[in-house]
Amino acid sequence: MASGLAQRAVSLRSRLRNKRSAETLPATGVLQRSAVLNASVAPNFGEVSTCRFEYTNHTLFRYASCSEVPEPGGLPVAVAASLTGLAPDTTYSFRISFANLSGGSVQGELETFQTVAALAPTTEITEAAPVGEREAQLNGLVDPNGAPITRCEFKYGSSATALDSSAACKTLPGSGTAKVAVLADVRLLRPDHSYYARLTAVSASGTTASAVAPFQTR
Repeated sequence: MASGLAQRAVSLRSRLRNKRSAETLPATGVLQRSAVLNASVAPNFGEVSTCRFEYTNHTLFRYASCSEVPEPGGLPVAVAASLTGLAPDTTYSFRISFANLSGGSVQGELETFQTVAALAPTTEITEAAPVGEREAQLNGLVDPNGAPITRCEFKYGSSATALDSSAACKTLPGSGTAKVAVLADVRLLRPDHSYYARLTAVSASGTTASAVAPFQTR
């Protein structure tokens, strides 16, 4: 009796090994140059040797390893891979693929996603504050529009048409899709003097300068 149960258990485990499955799921977090690929993998008690996503823009074929290799087990496991360096406004196809130590492999169905079109950052200069006799804090807003900002600076000067001094933003506003506050401190200004400033942000998608705004030292 016990021997028969053991044989049936071995038979069931063997059938489960032959029913490994992989399901490619929709990509998430899709931006101009990045995306997260997702899938569900069911090793079904077989030890996984490789787990990766295959993806292509229909010109180049590439691979991305799963964030972690699923442990042997009977339940589906969520896996993912973060992609960077993608081309903006481009359609990609991808699928999940994994293999076990015996050499057998399983692929999921193809999914597609389209990266966001390249947009230059948007900039807005806001009121300078606080402002003293010889120093001021310049303030503004930058929306990276999905591409990393590589340079962010305020140009300022005594004439709206001759902004011959510059001050870098204290921190870069990243690569998101929302407005981020930026600032820069400027010193050695003249007391009771009119100044003008403009905010500029640069990314791989372009360069944008805000309107010019005035401020007055005390």
